[in-house]
Amino acid sequence: TLTFGSGSGVWNLQGGRIQNGTIIVNNQSGGQPYLEIHNGTFQNVTLGSNLTLNNSNASLSIANTVANPNGLITNGNGITLSGIDSSLNFTDAYSSGYIGQTIDNTAINLTGGGATVYGGSGTLTIGASASISGLAANNILEGNGGIINNGVIDAGANGETFYLYPTTFSNNGVLEATNGGSLSVSVGFTNTGTVDVGGASTLTIYGNYTQISPGTTTVNGSLVLMNGGSLSIATGTTVDISNTSASTVNANVLIIYGSGSAGSPNSAIRNYLISGYNGGAWNGPGISSTAAAASHGVYSLGYADGADGVASGLTAGKEKIMYTLGGDANLDGTVTLSDFAILRSNFGKTGMQWDQGDFNYDGTVSLSDFAILRSNFGKTLGPAAAISSTPEPATLGLLAMGGLGLLVRRMRGRVKS
Repeated sequence: TLTFGSGSGVWNLQGGRIQNGTIIVNNQSGGQPYLEIHNGTFQNVTLGSNLTLNNSNASLSIANTVANPNGLITNGNGITLSGIDSSLNFTDAYSSGYIGQTIDNTAINLTGGGATVYGGSGTLTIGASASISGLAANNILEGNGGIINNGVIDAGANGETFYLYPTTFSNNGVLEATNGGSLSVSVGFTNTGTVDVGGASTLTIYGNYTQISPGTTTVNGSLVLMNGGSLSIATGTTVDISNTSASTVNANVLIIYGSGSAGSPNSAIRNYLISGYNGGAWNGPGISSTAAAASHGVYSLGYADGADGVASGLTAGKEKIMYTLGGDANLDGTVTLSDFAILRSNFGKTGMQWDQGDFNYDGTVSLSDFAILRSNFGKTLGPAAAISSTPEPATLGLLAMGGLGLLVRRMRGRVKS
Protein backbone atom coordinates (compact mmCIF):
# COMPACT_ATOMS: atom_id res chain seq x y z
CA THR A 1 0.00 0.00 0.00
CA LEU A 2 1.23 3.47 -0.94
CA THR A 3 -0.30 6.31 1.08
CA PHE A 4 0.31 9.92 0.07
CA GLY A 5 -0.62 12.46 2.71
CA SER A 6 0.62 15.12 5.08
CA GLY A 7 4.41 15.02 5.36
CA SER A 8 4.89 12.63 2.45
CA GLY A 9 6.21 15.25 0.09
CA VAL A 10 5.46 15.20 -3.61
CA TRP A 11 5.71 11.91 -5.51
CA ASN A 12 5.99 12.27 -9.25
CA LEU A 13 5.15 9.27 -11.44
CA GLN A 14 6.54 9.91 -14.91
CA GLY A 15 6.80 6.98 -17.25
CA GLY A 16 6.76 4.47 -14.38
CA ARG A 17 4.40 1.67 -13.37
CA ILE A 18 2.56 0.91 -10.15
CA GLN A 19 1.43 -2.70 -10.04
CA ASN A 20 -0.42 -5.04 -7.66
CA GLY A 21 -1.06 -2.70 -4.78
CA THR A 22 -3.27 -0.07 -3.22
CA ILE A 23 -2.92 3.68 -3.71
CA ILE A 24 -4.32 6.12 -1.13
CA VAL A 25 -4.05 9.82 -1.97
CA ASN A 26 -4.92 12.31 0.77
CA ASN A 27 -5.36 15.81 -0.61
CA GLN A 28 -3.73 18.89 0.86
CA SER A 29 -5.94 21.62 2.26
CA GLY A 30 -5.63 23.41 -1.07
CA GLY A 31 -6.96 20.38 -2.91
CA GLN A 32 -3.69 19.40 -4.63
CA PRO A 33 -2.79 15.71 -4.38
CA TYR A 34 0.72 14.70 -3.35
CA LEU A 35 0.86 12.15 -6.18
CA GLU A 36 1.54 13.84 -9.50
CA ILE A 37 1.04 11.63 -12.54
CA HIS A 38 2.68 12.25 -15.89
CA ASN A 39 2.46 9.32 -18.29
CA GLY A 40 2.38 6.73 -15.53
CA THR A 41 0.71 3.33 -15.61
CA PHE A 42 -1.50 1.50 -13.10
CA GLN A 43 -1.86 -2.25 -13.47
CA ASN A 44 -3.97 -4.32 -11.10
CA VAL A 45 -4.05 -1.40 -8.64
CA THR A 46 -6.77 -0.55 -6.12
CA LEU A 47 -7.60 3.07 -5.36
CA GLY A 48 -8.08 3.58 -1.64
CA SER A 49 -9.24 7.18 -2.05
CA ASN A 50 -10.27 9.66 -4.72
CA LEU A 51 -7.63 10.50 -7.31
CA THR A 52 -7.21 13.82 -9.14
CA LEU A 53 -5.06 14.53 -12.20
CA ASN A 54 -4.66 18.26 -11.76
CA ASN A 55 -1.55 18.92 -13.87
CA SER A 56 -1.71 20.08 -17.46
CA ASN A 57 -1.16 17.18 -19.88
CA ALA A 58 -1.02 14.68 -17.01
CA SER A 59 -1.68 11.20 -18.34
CA LEU A 60 -2.55 8.02 -16.46
CA SER A 61 -2.77 4.68 -18.25
CA ILE A 62 -4.79 1.76 -16.88
CA ALA A 63 -3.16 -1.40 -18.22
CA ASN A 64 -5.26 -4.52 -18.61
CA THR A 65 -3.87 -7.90 -19.69
CA VAL A 66 -5.06 -11.49 -19.63
CA ALA A 67 -2.74 -12.12 -16.68
CA ASN A 68 -3.96 -9.01 -14.85
CA PRO A 69 -7.53 -8.43 -16.03
CA ASN A 70 -8.31 -5.75 -13.43
CA GLY A 71 -6.26 -2.78 -14.49
CA LEU A 72 -7.82 -0.55 -11.82
CA ILE A 73 -10.20 -1.24 -8.96
CA THR A 74 -11.72 1.93 -7.51
CA ASN A 75 -13.94 0.55 -4.72
CA GLY A 76 -16.31 3.45 -5.35
CA ASN A 77 -13.63 6.13 -5.32
CA GLY A 78 -13.76 8.77 -8.01
CA ILE A 79 -11.25 10.01 -10.57
CA THR A 80 -11.19 13.67 -11.56
CA LEU A 81 -9.30 15.04 -14.56
CA SER A 82 -8.97 18.72 -13.67
CA GLY A 83 -5.70 19.37 -15.53
CA ILE A 84 -5.91 21.02 -18.93
CA ASP A 85 -5.62 18.33 -21.63
CA SER A 86 -5.12 15.64 -18.99
CA SER A 87 -6.01 12.11 -20.04
CA LEU A 88 -7.03 8.73 -18.67
CA ASN A 89 -6.04 5.90 -21.01
CA PHE A 90 -7.41 2.38 -20.91
CA THR A 91 -4.97 0.06 -22.64
CA ASP A 92 -5.05 -3.69 -23.14
CA ALA A 93 -2.46 -6.12 -24.40
CA TYR A 94 -2.98 -8.15 -27.53
CA SER A 95 -3.24 -11.85 -26.81
CA SER A 96 -5.30 -13.67 -29.42
CA GLY A 97 -7.47 -10.55 -29.50
CA TYR A 98 -7.97 -7.34 -27.56
CA ILE A 99 -9.75 -8.13 -24.31
CA GLY A 100 -11.18 -4.70 -23.54
CA GLN A 101 -11.85 -3.13 -20.15
CA THR A 102 -14.76 -2.39 -17.85
CA ILE A 103 -15.16 0.71 -15.70
CA ASP A 104 -17.51 0.22 -12.77
CA ASN A 105 -18.32 1.43 -9.27
CA THR A 106 -16.73 4.82 -9.88
CA ALA A 107 -17.36 8.34 -11.16
CA ILE A 108 -14.95 9.88 -13.67
CA ASN A 109 -15.34 13.66 -13.88
CA LEU A 110 -13.67 15.67 -16.62
CA THR A 111 -13.39 19.19 -15.21
CA GLY A 112 -10.32 20.39 -17.11
CA GLY A 113 -10.62 21.79 -20.60
CA GLY A 114 -9.67 19.19 -23.19
CA ALA A 115 -9.57 16.40 -20.60
CA THR A 116 -9.98 13.07 -22.37
CA VAL A 117 -10.75 9.43 -21.62
CA TYR A 118 -9.33 7.01 -24.20
CA GLY A 119 -10.62 3.47 -24.49
CA GLY A 120 -8.28 0.70 -25.51
CA SER A 121 -8.27 -1.32 -28.71
CA GLY A 122 -10.83 -3.64 -27.16
CA THR A 123 -14.36 -2.69 -26.14
CA LEU A 124 -14.63 -0.18 -23.31
CA THR A 125 -17.65 -1.02 -21.13
CA ILE A 126 -19.08 1.52 -18.70
CA GLY A 127 -20.64 -0.52 -15.90
CA ALA A 128 -24.07 0.01 -14.36
CA SER A 129 -22.53 1.72 -11.30
CA ALA A 130 -20.14 3.95 -13.24
CA SER A 131 -20.42 7.40 -14.76
CA ILE A 132 -18.33 9.60 -17.04
CA SER A 133 -19.17 13.30 -17.03
CA GLY A 134 -17.88 15.97 -19.39
CA LEU A 135 -17.97 19.16 -17.31
CA ALA A 136 -15.65 21.50 -19.22
CA ALA A 137 -14.86 22.65 -22.76
CA ASN A 138 -13.87 20.11 -25.41
CA ASN A 139 -13.94 16.99 -23.24
CA ILE A 140 -13.62 13.75 -25.19
CA LEU A 141 -14.53 10.09 -24.69
CA GLU A 142 -12.92 7.99 -27.38
CA GLY A 143 -13.10 4.25 -27.96
CA ASN A 144 -11.09 2.63 -30.73
CA GLY A 145 -12.65 -0.74 -29.96
CA GLY A 146 -16.18 0.57 -29.38
CA ILE A 147 -18.03 1.71 -26.26
CA ILE A 148 -20.91 0.04 -24.43
CA ASN A 149 -22.68 2.26 -21.90
CA ASN A 150 -24.50 0.47 -19.10
CA GLY A 151 -24.01 3.36 -16.67
CA VAL A 152 -24.21 7.13 -17.16
CA ILE A 153 -22.59 9.39 -19.75
CA ASP A 154 -23.38 13.02 -19.04
CA ALA A 155 -22.61 16.32 -20.76
CA GLY A 156 -23.20 18.99 -18.16
CA ALA A 157 -21.11 22.07 -18.98
CA ASN A 158 -23.31 24.99 -19.98
CA GLY A 159 -22.49 26.10 -23.52
CA GLU A 160 -19.87 23.38 -24.05
CA THR A 161 -19.85 20.11 -25.98
CA PHE A 162 -18.77 16.67 -24.76
CA TYR A 163 -17.51 14.70 -27.78
CA LEU A 164 -17.90 10.92 -28.09
CA TYR A 165 -15.71 9.29 -30.75
CA PRO A 166 -16.36 5.53 -30.59
CA THR A 167 -15.97 3.21 -33.55
CA THR A 168 -19.24 1.61 -32.44
CA PHE A 169 -21.59 2.62 -29.62
CA SER A 170 -24.61 1.21 -27.84
CA ASN A 171 -26.55 2.75 -24.97
CA ASN A 172 -28.13 0.47 -22.39
CA GLY A 173 -27.81 2.96 -19.55
CA VAL A 174 -28.32 6.74 -19.39
CA LEU A 175 -27.03 9.11 -22.04
CA GLU A 176 -27.86 12.70 -21.16
CA ALA A 177 -27.12 16.33 -21.97
CA THR A 178 -28.07 18.60 -19.07
CA ASN A 179 -27.58 22.13 -17.72
CA GLY A 180 -27.21 23.60 -21.19
CA GLY A 181 -24.40 21.20 -22.10
CA SER A 182 -24.33 19.44 -25.46
CA LEU A 183 -23.33 15.95 -26.51
CA SER A 184 -21.97 14.94 -29.91
CA VAL A 185 -21.79 11.25 -30.92
CA SER A 186 -19.73 10.53 -34.03
CA VAL A 187 -21.62 7.37 -35.03
CA GLY A 188 -25.19 6.18 -35.15
CA PHE A 189 -26.27 3.87 -32.37
CA THR A 190 -29.00 1.78 -30.82
CA ASN A 191 -30.69 2.84 -27.58
CA THR A 192 -32.24 0.34 -25.19
CA GLY A 193 -31.75 2.60 -22.18
CA THR A 194 -32.56 6.26 -21.52
CA VAL A 195 -31.63 9.22 -23.68
CA ASP A 196 -32.45 12.58 -22.09
CA VAL A 197 -31.83 15.97 -23.72
CA GLY A 198 -32.50 18.75 -21.22
CA GLY A 199 -33.72 22.24 -21.96
CA ALA A 200 -31.15 24.41 -23.79
CA SER A 201 -29.07 21.26 -24.45
CA THR A 202 -28.42 19.49 -27.75
CA LEU A 203 -27.66 15.89 -28.69
CA THR A 204 -26.16 15.55 -32.17
CA ILE A 205 -25.84 12.09 -33.71
CA TYR A 206 -23.82 11.56 -36.89
CA GLY A 207 -25.74 8.58 -38.20
CA ASN A 208 -28.89 6.56 -37.62
CA TYR A 209 -30.65 6.56 -34.26
CA THR A 210 -32.52 3.35 -33.46
CA GLN A 211 -34.61 2.85 -30.34
CA ILE A 212 -35.77 -0.57 -29.27
CA SER A 213 -37.68 -1.73 -26.21
CA PRO A 214 -37.37 -0.82 -23.39
CA GLY A 215 -35.57 2.33 -24.57
CA THR A 216 -36.96 5.83 -24.00
CA THR A 217 -35.99 9.24 -25.36
CA THR A 218 -37.01 12.60 -23.91
CA VAL A 219 -36.20 15.81 -25.77
CA ASN A 220 -36.61 19.09 -23.92
CA GLY A 221 -33.78 20.65 -25.93
CA SER A 222 -32.76 19.62 -29.45
CA LEU A 223 -32.01 16.24 -31.03
CA VAL A 224 -30.23 16.49 -34.38
CA LEU A 225 -29.51 13.60 -36.75
CA MET A 226 -26.72 14.40 -39.22
CA ASN A 227 -25.14 12.72 -42.26
CA GLY A 228 -28.43 11.48 -43.64
CA GLY A 229 -29.22 9.73 -40.36
CA SER A 230 -32.65 8.17 -39.94
CA LEU A 231 -34.88 7.70 -36.92
CA SER A 232 -36.20 4.22 -36.13
CA ILE A 233 -38.56 3.70 -33.18
CA ALA A 234 -39.56 0.18 -32.20
CA THR A 235 -43.20 -0.66 -31.64
CA GLY A 236 -44.32 0.22 -28.13
CA THR A 237 -41.52 2.72 -27.41
CA THR A 238 -41.64 6.53 -27.53
CA VAL A 239 -39.59 9.59 -28.33
CA ASP A 240 -41.08 12.28 -26.08
CA ILE A 241 -40.66 15.86 -27.31
CA SER A 242 -41.89 18.09 -24.50
CA ASN A 243 -41.53 21.38 -22.73
CA THR A 244 -40.67 21.55 -19.03
CA SER A 245 -40.08 25.31 -18.99
CA ALA A 246 -40.63 28.36 -21.15
CA SER A 247 -40.23 27.38 -24.78
CA THR A 248 -38.56 29.32 -27.53
CA VAL A 249 -38.53 28.76 -31.25
CA ASN A 250 -36.03 26.02 -32.16
CA ALA A 251 -36.15 24.52 -28.67
CA ASN A 252 -37.86 21.18 -28.11
CA VAL A 253 -37.09 20.07 -31.64
CA LEU A 254 -35.84 17.09 -33.58
CA ILE A 255 -34.10 17.87 -36.85
CA ILE A 256 -33.12 15.22 -39.36
CA TYR A 257 -30.62 16.09 -42.07
CA GLY A 258 -31.28 13.88 -45.08
CA SER A 259 -29.15 13.48 -48.18
CA GLY A 260 -31.37 15.68 -50.35
CA SER A 261 -35.04 15.91 -51.18
CA ALA A 262 -35.10 12.34 -52.50
CA GLY A 263 -33.74 11.13 -49.16
CA SER A 264 -36.38 12.88 -47.06
CA PRO A 265 -37.65 10.51 -44.34
CA ASN A 266 -41.03 12.27 -44.30
CA SER A 267 -43.37 9.26 -44.53
CA ALA A 268 -41.74 7.39 -41.64
CA ILE A 269 -41.71 10.51 -39.46
CA ARG A 270 -45.37 11.17 -40.23
CA ASN A 271 -46.33 7.63 -39.25
CA TYR A 272 -44.50 7.99 -35.92
CA LEU A 273 -46.33 11.28 -35.31
CA ILE A 274 -49.74 9.87 -36.23
CA SER A 275 -49.16 7.03 -33.76
CA GLY A 276 -48.02 9.41 -31.04
CA TYR A 277 -50.88 11.86 -31.73
CA ASN A 278 -53.37 9.10 -30.90
CA GLY A 279 -56.47 11.09 -31.80
CA GLY A 280 -55.20 14.22 -30.04
CA ALA A 281 -54.18 12.58 -26.76
CA TRP A 282 -50.45 12.66 -27.65
CA ASN A 283 -49.81 9.58 -25.54
CA GLY A 284 -49.32 6.90 -28.17
CA PRO A 285 -46.12 5.04 -29.10
CA GLY A 286 -43.81 6.59 -31.65
CA ILE A 287 -43.13 10.34 -31.37
CA SER A 288 -45.27 11.78 -28.60
CA SER A 289 -45.32 14.61 -26.06
CA THR A 290 -46.29 14.42 -22.40
CA ALA A 291 -46.44 18.23 -22.29
CA ALA A 292 -48.80 18.39 -25.27
CA ALA A 293 -50.93 15.67 -23.68
CA ALA A 294 -51.24 17.79 -20.53
CA SER A 295 -52.15 20.97 -22.43
CA HIS A 296 -55.63 19.72 -23.44
CA GLY A 297 -55.24 20.51 -27.10
CA VAL A 298 -53.40 23.84 -26.86
CA TYR A 299 -49.96 22.46 -27.69
CA SER A 300 -49.01 19.85 -30.24
CA LEU A 301 -46.06 18.53 -32.22
CA GLY A 302 -45.75 20.14 -35.60
CA TYR A 303 -43.41 19.12 -38.36
CA ALA A 304 -42.15 20.49 -41.62
CA ASP A 305 -40.45 19.10 -44.70
CA GLY A 306 -37.74 21.43 -45.99
CA ALA A 307 -38.81 20.68 -49.55
CA ASP A 308 -42.10 22.49 -48.89
CA GLY A 309 -40.31 25.79 -48.28
CA VAL A 310 -42.58 26.74 -45.37
CA ALA A 311 -40.39 26.68 -42.24
CA SER A 312 -37.77 29.40 -42.25
CA GLY A 313 -34.19 28.14 -42.68
CA LEU A 314 -35.26 24.55 -43.36
CA THR A 315 -33.87 23.39 -46.69
CA ALA A 316 -34.77 20.41 -48.86
CA GLY A 317 -33.72 17.08 -47.39
CA LYS A 318 -34.29 18.18 -43.80
CA GLU A 319 -37.15 17.39 -41.44
CA LYS A 320 -38.05 19.44 -38.39
CA ILE A 321 -40.32 18.32 -35.56
CA MET A 322 -41.17 20.96 -32.98
CA TYR A 323 -43.24 21.29 -29.83
CA THR A 324 -45.50 24.24 -30.62
CA LEU A 325 -49.05 25.60 -30.65
CA GLY A 326 -51.72 23.84 -32.64
CA GLY A 327 -52.16 25.77 -35.87
CA ASP A 328 -48.54 26.94 -36.14
CA ALA A 329 -48.08 25.72 -39.71
CA ASN A 330 -44.75 27.45 -40.39
CA LEU A 331 -43.22 26.55 -37.00
CA ASP A 332 -42.34 30.12 -36.04
CA GLY A 333 -43.91 29.79 -32.57
CA THR A 334 -46.89 32.08 -33.28
CA VAL A 335 -50.30 31.42 -34.82
CA THR A 336 -51.00 34.29 -37.22
CA LEU A 337 -52.59 35.13 -40.56
CA SER A 338 -49.54 33.60 -42.23
CA ASP A 339 -50.59 30.20 -40.87
CA PHE A 340 -54.18 30.85 -41.90
CA ALA A 341 -53.02 31.64 -45.43
CA ILE A 342 -51.27 28.26 -45.61
CA LEU A 343 -54.38 26.48 -44.38
CA ARG A 344 -56.64 28.40 -46.77
CA SER A 345 -54.48 27.63 -49.81
CA ASN A 346 -54.71 23.90 -49.08
CA PHE A 347 -58.27 23.76 -47.74
CA GLY A 348 -60.14 20.67 -48.87
CA LYS A 349 -57.03 18.93 -50.17
CA THR A 350 -56.04 15.42 -49.13
CA GLY A 351 -52.58 13.94 -48.65
CA MET A 352 -51.52 17.02 -46.69
CA GLN A 353 -49.16 17.36 -43.73
CA TRP A 354 -48.69 19.78 -40.82
CA ASP A 355 -46.84 22.52 -42.71
CA GLN A 356 -49.69 22.48 -45.26
CA GLY A 357 -52.44 22.93 -42.67
CA ASP A 358 -53.20 19.38 -41.48
CA PHE A 359 -53.04 19.92 -37.71
CA ASN A 360 -55.00 16.80 -36.65
CA TYR A 361 -52.95 14.32 -38.70
CA ASP A 362 -55.86 12.93 -40.72
CA GLY A 363 -54.28 13.91 -44.05
CA THR A 364 -57.03 16.37 -45.04
CA VAL A 365 -57.14 20.13 -44.48
CA SER A 366 -60.66 20.72 -43.22
CA LEU A 367 -62.80 22.72 -40.80
CA SER A 368 -61.38 20.62 -37.96
CA ASP A 369 -57.93 22.04 -38.69
CA PHE A 370 -59.39 25.55 -38.97
CA ALA A 371 -60.93 25.10 -35.50
CA ILE A 372 -57.51 24.21 -34.06
CA LEU A 373 -55.92 27.26 -35.66
CA ARG A 374 -58.75 29.56 -34.58
CA SER A 375 -58.50 28.42 -30.94
CA ASN A 376 -54.83 29.47 -30.78
CA PHE A 377 -54.95 32.44 -33.15
CA GLY A 378 -52.75 35.30 -31.93
CA LYS A 379 -50.98 33.20 -29.31
CA THR A 380 -47.23 32.87 -29.00
CA LEU A 381 -45.26 29.88 -27.79
CA GLY A 382 -44.57 30.04 -24.05
CA PRO A 383 -44.98 28.04 -20.83
CA ALA A 384 -48.07 25.85 -20.85
CA ALA A 385 -49.43 27.73 -17.86
CA ALA A 386 -48.94 31.19 -19.36
CA ILE A 387 -49.41 31.37 -23.10
CA SER A 388 -48.59 34.89 -24.24
CA SER A 389 -50.48 37.28 -26.48
CA THR A 390 -54.19 37.59 -27.06
CA PRO A 391 -55.56 38.53 -30.48
CA GLU A 392 -57.53 41.70 -30.96
CA PRO A 393 -61.30 40.91 -30.85
CA ALA A 394 -61.79 42.48 -34.28
CA THR A 395 -59.05 40.31 -35.80
CA LEU A 396 -60.40 37.16 -34.21
CA GLY A 397 -63.91 38.02 -35.35
CA LEU A 398 -62.72 38.62 -38.89
CA LEU A 399 -60.95 35.28 -38.87
CA ALA A 400 -64.01 33.53 -37.46
CA MET A 401 -66.53 34.98 -39.91
CA GLY A 402 -64.66 36.04 -43.03
CA GLY A 403 -62.16 33.23 -42.85
CA LEU A 404 -64.78 30.58 -42.26
CA GLY A 405 -66.90 31.96 -45.09
CA LEU A 406 -63.97 31.81 -47.49
CA LEU A 407 -63.25 28.24 -46.50
CA VAL A 408 -66.85 27.12 -46.87
CA ARG A 409 -67.14 28.74 -50.31
CA ARG A 410 -63.85 27.10 -51.29
CA MET A 411 -65.17 23.73 -50.18
CA ARG A 412 -68.46 24.20 -52.07
CA GLY A 413 -66.51 25.15 -55.17
CA ARG A 414 -64.50 21.96 -54.94
CA VAL A 415 -67.66 19.85 -54.49
CA LYS A 416 -69.34 21.44 -57.58
CA SER A 417 -66.27 20.95 -59.71
